[in-house]
Amino acid sequence: MNKPNQVKIQWFVALGAAFAWFGNHCGAGFCSGLTLLKYFTKAGWLSLITTLVPFIILGFVFYYMGEYSRLIRADSYKDVAFSLYSKKEAVGRIMVIVFDAIVLISLLVNSSTVLAGAGTFLNKSVGMNYTLGTFVCLLIVVAISMFGATVMAKIDLPLGIILTSAILIVAFVLLKENWGGVVNIVQTKETFNISTGTAIGDMLWYTGIQVGFCSAYIAIAGKFTSKNDCKVMAVFGGFLNGFMLFIVSLAVLSRMPGISSSVIPIYDMIVERFGSTGILSLIYSVGLFLAYVSMSDVVAVCARFGPWFNPNHKYNQVVVDMIFGIILLGLSLLLAQIGIVALVTKGYQLISFLRIPTFIVGGLFFAPWRIHQINKQRAAALAGSAELEAALK
Repeated sequence: MNKPNQVKIQWFVALGAAFAWFGNHCGAGFCSGLTLLKYFTKAGWLSLITTLVPFIILGFVFYYMGEYSRLIRADSYKDVAFSLYSKKEAVGRIMVIVFDAIVLISLLVNSSTVLAGAGTFLNKSVGMNYTLGTFVCLLIVVAISMFGATVMAKIDLPLGIILTSAILIVAFVLLKENWGGVVNIVQTKETFNISTGTAIGDMLWYTGIQVGFCSAYIAIAGKFTSKNDCKVMAVFGGFLNGFMLFIVSLAVLSRMPGISSSVIPIYDMIVERFGSTGILSLIYSVGLFLAYVSMSDVVAVCARFGPWFNPNHKYNQVVVDMIFGIILLGLSLLLAQIGIVALVTKGYQLISFLRIPTFIVGGLFFAPWRIHQINKQRAAALAGSAELEAALK
């Protein structure tokens, strides 16, 4: 039974945020299996441990960042960046610039990875030239951004459900058939010559990569009505993401070391098991390609950063956004030519390097400190109000 003044949990909003977090995690790198291979399963049995840790850490990060955002009623990550790290306005303004730069760099790397992933997939599935494949994906991204963004937004959720379901089916089938491989790797403590330090380092890199949704989550948490909303999101979201990471990584591990050189390991495992024309292979192939092209939201990038280049509104903002979008896509196309593996390792590590000292350190250390300060100030204010009311009686 709820207490009279107790605020009810917004289950729909909190769980919706948790699923949105998973949708962000379940991007092209996860669905293809390449990030799992590069950051976890290449370390053999150690991945059974390292896959469990990232979303435990991130659960705390998202809880404290969410609770701080709720307390200050944040409208965007800029509100948190401005006030979290220091009470000095100069520091706040610098941190806003830092956060903006991190978000922009992340979007550029992600767009490049999308093009590289799609080019790699088209090369493997239909034999298309890699460079031509990246250009074809670029044209599709432009077309979606101009004409089909609303349609893609409507199919993102069912697409994610279908693709995730296909991956889970494949994961459990592969685990059933190759469980002996997992047992052998564990019994022999096989690490494929990867040291424990490297495995831990890769785990931390991945944790930094996956904190990226926090920049969008801050605006959601700012509308929460109680800290229990933050708890529901952090616990359920952390469990969902962690469970999927562990299960799918386990499936990839079951095919090690044979799958170690693959650039789209899950696709290769599906084709090997079900054939390239199998129903599950076709569903996964279409879903993976759509996941690639839908992950590059040029319109959102232009809307967020286009005004930077037109601060005094001297020019037509639509024209400025279009020019900025063309430049961004051009840079993404150039970066995509270095290849999907380089982007997933070096590019993603750059993003992680930028996010760890800002989002993760901010969530684990600065946010709890700020929350304590706010609650202490509010308690003092309530005590003072009660004393004044008693004195007036």
